[in-house]
Amino acid sequence: MAERNIEIKRAIKEITETGKLLWQKGWAERNAGNISIRIEKYIHDNEEKNLKTKKTFYKLNNKLTNLSGKVFLVTATGSRMRDIGKNPDESILTIKISDKGDGYYILSNTKNKILPTSELIVHLLIHQELLKNKLHEIRAIAHTHPTELIALTHIKKYADEKNLNKLIKSIHPENTMFVNEGVGFIPFLLPGSYDIAEATVKSLQKHKLAVWEKHGCFAVGKTVSAAFDIVDMVNKSAKIFFLCKAARLKLQGLSEKQIQKLSVLMNNLH
Repeated sequence: MAERNIEIKRAIKEITETGKLLWQKGWAERNAGNISIRIEKYIHDNEEKNLKTKKTFYKLNNKLTNLSGKVFLVTATGSRMRDIGKNPDESILTIKISDKGDGYYILSNTKNKILPTSELIVHLLIHQELLKNKLHEIRAIAHTHPTELIALTHIKKYADEKNLNKLIKSIHPENTMFVNEGVGFIPFLLPGSYDIAEATVKSLQKHKLAVWEKHGCFAVGKTVSAAFDIVDMVNKSAKIFFLCKAARLKLQGLSEKQIQKLSVLMNNLH
């Protein structure tokens, strides 16, 4: 790649460090998971000159007018979270949405012809919604496969948004304190499809994390690290749940009164 500006260097570091954590957690088997970051202050350089004549244009099915001219860093299709830090130039792409919002150009000059993640449309539709709602500070999106949280959605009772949130909040106080709005839940849909993209966008209008049944989750944050934190806290509840079950212990959980007190405490702090 050509010389990058400070924001891009910082974003690449965020992605590589978080990718390593996802792998260490066991949430990024093979090439599972993907990450994107919106770049606010992209410095035009030789990567962007003569886009219409020198760069391949990749058309999108929908016009994303809120993203017109925006630049993103996205993980490449087939890239492995454990390897991103070893070779970021072949694992992370810089893309720019066209002025009409109907497609994108790949600005990166890679040795091999690589494309953005197969979940790109989900990322872009989420970014579109964030900007539409003037949530400019929320720039990062992470998709990963948290083991215990996925396992919960294989249990019929918890493949339900209301029951899932009740369990998550009752097990770990941090989830009431920092994810008080709860998490969204999306019944199984085909990955990479517009159906799951639209369902995820709708869910993230109310939540910072959307759980995909029997698959994984999408989280948003000001940074990739902040998005990771949300997944980490929510998955901790699922892990405690299964630890108690494995020990054949009856799960007591926090009472409704205790959860309410935690919620009031956090509202007062804000």
